[in-house]
Amino acid sequence: MQQQAQYTKRWAADQPGCLIIMLDQSGSMEDPMGSGLIGAGTRKADAAAMVVNNMLKEVVSRSTQGTDVRPRVDLSVIGYGGPNQTVHNALGGALAGQDTAPISMVAANPMRIENRVEQEFNAETGTMIQIPTDVPIWVEPVAAGGTPMCAALDMAYYVAYNWVMAHPDNFPPIIVNISDGAATDGDPVVSAQQFSQLYTNDGYCLLFNCHLSSTPGYQVKYPYDVSQVPPDPLAQALFQMSSILPDPMLSFANANYGMNLYQGSRGFIFGADIKDLTQFVAIASLPKADR
Repeated sequence: MQQQAQYTKRWAADQPGCLIIMLDQSGSMEDPMGSGLIGAGTRKADAAAMVVNNMLKEVVSRSTQGTDVRPRVDLSVIGYGGPNQTVHNALGGALAGQDTAPISMVAANPMRIENRVEQEFNAETGTMIQIPTDVPIWVEPVAAGGTPMCAALDMAYYVAYNWVMAHPDNFPPIIVNISDGAATDGDPVVSAQQFSQLYTNDGYCLLFNCHLSSTPGYQVKYPYDVSQVPPDPLAQALFQMSSILPDPMLSFANANYGMNLYQGSRGFIFGADIKDLTQFVAIASLPKADR
């Protein structure tokens, strides 16, 4: 396989993409978002589950033509932590036994539909707003145990590797790691290195990391150089693990969120709030599903 790193392919029914969400479900996700941050007081587990469920709903919407949900992307949500400190499929019901599932299958199999007032971030006003809506729930908030991030990276690699072998010419897999703390099972930088050797003919596998914050403090968003990252061991490790944003994602971020990201900016945020996380998963997942 000859790797070209073009990142020009689109997610399409006959050329699906692959999106793998790694979701920290450790005990520290019980802590609230820090004061002064958007979403302050919300449990990090609740914030992460809300954003992931909203993202899945949006990808379903982007993949729908009429009443037909086109299989434009294969999804995997890997939870790590929880009461048994395991690495597991965080999707329930009919999706529980699937390493990946096409978005059409995801759309048809939420665990339940909730009728509730949903909090969403309004990009125009910069505030959280309440909207009555039907909310499909695919992922439950969980917060218990340690943080087996290395094992989760290994599972994500297994899923991505098998997918690449079946789709060598498609846009490469995107892995989005949402976490609030350090790994408790080893050095995640070592585990992440395996992704740098995994690619399709359109580019290398992409690994992005979004760190959630319990306390207000120094934030880092999409840095392009290690000098922009604080001398915090976790921040340094996550920076090393994170891929450079391809040009299509860079352009999307700058055009849609008024960002001024430079070539070489990495898919990494340290100290994120709900607004940051919402934009982060949109940049990673939505631009490729719009055709």
